[in-house]
Amino acid sequence: MSKTNSKNDETNWDTVGSAGVAVSAGPDEATVMPDESTVMPAEATVIPCNSYKNTGTVIDAGSSEPAEKQGHADEGGSDEVEALFPAEGNYEYIRTIGKGGQGSVCLVFDKRLACQVAVKILPASLVDNTLQLEMLRNEILIPRKIRHEGIAAIYDLYEIGKDNLGISMEYIDGSSLRDWVDNKGSDRWHSAGECVTILRNLAESLSKAHENKVVHRDLKPQNVMLRDNDVNKPVLLDFGIAVASENRTETHRVGTFSYMAPEQYENPAAVDCRADLFAYGIIAYEMLTGQLPPCTLRYVRQTGKVPRINVGEITPVYHYNPRVPLQLDSLIRKLLSYNPEDRLSSAVELYENIRGIEVLPEEASIENAGKQESSPSGLEFVAIPEGFFYIGSHASDAPAWERPRRRLLLSSYKMSVTTVTNSIYKRFLEHTGLPRPPWFDDESFGRDDHPVVGVTWEEARLCAVWLGGRLPTEAQWEKAAKSDGLLVYPWGNDYRADAANIDFYYKATTPVGSFPQGKSPYGCLDMAGNVREWCLDWYSPTAYTSLATNAKDAGGPPNGVEKVLRGGGFRSLRYEARCTFRGHAPDLTREPDIGFRVVIVDPS
Repeated sequence: MSKTNSKNDETNWDTVGSAGVAVSAGPDEATVMPDESTVMPAEATVIPCNSYKNTGTVIDAGSSEPAEKQGHADEGGSDEVEALFPAEGNYEYIRTIGKGGQGSVCLVFDKRLACQVAVKILPASLVDNTLQLEMLRNEILIPRKIRHEGIAAIYDLYEIGKDNLGISMEYIDGSSLRDWVDNKGSDRWHSAGECVTILRNLAESLSKAHENKVVHRDLKPQNVMLRDNDVNKPVLLDFGIAVASENRTETHRVGTFSYMAPEQYENPAAVDCRADLFAYGIIAYEMLTGQLPPCTLRYVRQTGKVPRINVGEITPVYHYNPRVPLQLDSLIRKLLSYNPEDRLSSAVELYENIRGIEVLPEEASIENAGKQESSPSGLEFVAIPEGFFYIGSHASDAPAWERPRRRLLLSSYKMSVTTVTNSIYKRFLEHTGLPRPPWFDDESFGRDDHPVVGVTWEEARLCAVWLGGRLPTEAQWEKAAKSDGLLVYPWGNDYRADAANIDFYYKATTPVGSFPQGKSPYGCLDMAGNVREWCLDWYSPTAYTSLATNAKDAGGPPNGVEKVLRGGGFRSLRYEARCTFRGHAPDLTREPDIGFRVVIVDPS
């Protein structure tokens, strides 16, 4: 996913104190825009229960293995903090794992529970504030009434000495959903199935809270941990600002702007569990598209206005991620409705809707994505009529892998005039979320009208399918290059240095179609030079020996270890410009002179 969205759109502020001053949650929170602040009730400084999560390393509360075996260094332990846990007490101090303006977080061994727990040490100022302490006690212990593996456990709120308060809580081994999205989740294409798994399990956990009439109010990727880094085990954190809905009287805004529901800003007293559904929709949209939807309140501090976006005006999720089925897209956008009445009733209904949804298979989703492309690709095609032609070389000095020459019959097809450009491939990436190839942003190779390079065979194949076609077979490529004649080069039998970008004519790629004098008989450009081109077939040096004379639409061998490359590139030698030259490389190869073109075959 986009680092811009993940790092600059999230909050670095977990609480707002009574003076309205933002307080950093800890040393490991991402640095982000202050306009994305989490806002809290002005009357009470409420400490999110599980803000120890920013340490990035947590272990299950049921584990009794000493922390030292986990291999973590003490991040800030001190005699002062350790002194709060006397040897005769119920807790054995292990180390300090985080510090912030709202206190320290320690890893301790709970002698009563016989396990390791995290203890958040709260500021001494809370001890003398009865109102704040009672509000904190009422809200901080809410998760204790919700027994579910997907909701982090809170154990106790108690006094440490006479001047300090502590909250003991589950200590979970894993990473945050924020980190997962920024890393593995950035490949939306391959991670789509795992995204839906996380969302499904998250909906189940949230449904347990809603069944107990508890609204989270600050649902966001930072408040979800993946236990053991397992997408099947998301855990909800920070119910410290959650409120049992039947007792809610607070009228101040609570939440994080990027994920906050409109009513949380405009009418906080009316907030119910449907606000969590809006936040869930924002998270789902971000996970599957790589960006926040336009209905987010991320800029509300600057504008003072809540966006009122009709869900029909929100770009569909499947536009950015074709593996998302229409059913899931419809569900996510429904959750993003401005009016709570237009969303679902609660996470219970959400879970019932999402539990049976699966992402589309890769091949089918790529085809669907191509159909969704609203603007022309800019790729032109020429028609190659059905007919016979000779594949291979008849020259006596031709290498063995270009012989024997065979007469084949090919059905009609269309071949792209040029190779696929960076401009076209950029739209393909926007629709699929596949990673950008090397050299894509290079000053020389990454220009819009240059051929895309550095793509693997599979990436080229997927893009060709997205464009409504596929990669050409060797036979289709060679016929498009020389027609049914016996031409040595696409332009004729004599080599011309000005007809192709080959043999380092230029030291990099050139815009497609820069050598019109090298045009093939059918009008295809750059069939020699500029970039080598992936073909559909596996390579075999003896492939032609198994071809039957006059065989129709014959292909290459059924398997192999390398794929065929045709055409020669800017750094190839001039003999590789010959129409019959056969290159080859492993299908995972990425090189600055390998691209591809597309063929469309009549389905009839």
